[in-house]
Amino acid sequence: ELASGTLGVHISRSPFSVRMMDPSSGDVLVSIGEREMLQYEYLRARDVDEAAQGTVERPGATKPDTWDEELDGAWEPPRDPDPAAELRWRETFGGSTDGKRHGPSSVGADVRFPLATHVYGVPEHATSLALGATLDADGTSVRAEPYRLYNLDVFEYELDNNMALYGAVPLMLAHSATRTVGLLWLNAAETWIDVAPAADGDGTHTHWFSESGQLELYVLPGPTPAAVAR
Repeated sequence: ELASGTLGVHISRSPFSVRMMDPSSGDVLVSIGEREMLQYEYLRARDVDEAAQGTVERPGATKPDTWDEELDGAWEPPRDPDPAAELRWRETFGGSTDGKRHGPSSVGADVRFPLATHVYGVPEHATSLALGATLDADGTSVRAEPYRLYNLDVFEYELDNNMALYGAVPLMLAHSATRTVGLLWLNAAETWIDVAPAADGDGTHTHWFSESGQLELYVLPGPTPAAVAR
């Protein structure tokens, strides 16, 4: 546990989590990893990736009429390579194939803002200034997808939609009557962000996950919007 005149940081080892606090009030400003969603995937070789070797039962397979279990043993349906496992190593879109030389390499973390019931930022999206929830308090989806960060040139984009638009700025501000806190998720890969109210009414939960890159985030403690922007 570390503390200065204006901020304190509490780090737990197992499970790993980080909390930034205001020592004068005892308020927790930001909590990272408390839901144990801090994850990262490691680089690997395909021939030792057990998940990539998965198989599934062949659809519609039936035991042949000539099968004799006394002579041939117990019948098992034939198996084929699992298409979902194959996607761990390559993706196809618009006729082009994007190979993943080292397999899946996503990173993600959960971040809670205990003081804030409204969060803003992560442009650019054609939706409300205060970001609406993508999940409800029990984790059920209330929007079609999380907020997506990915640079696109979209013609005739949809309104009130979480789809990505022209810019991607992974900066979120959590604002309350007493404090504003910022979070910068420094990752240029395609990123998705879920927003949900805390089940006990204690602030706002967010979940950040990127396709690749390093897990690098910065907390901007404020206490005002101007201080965060500075």
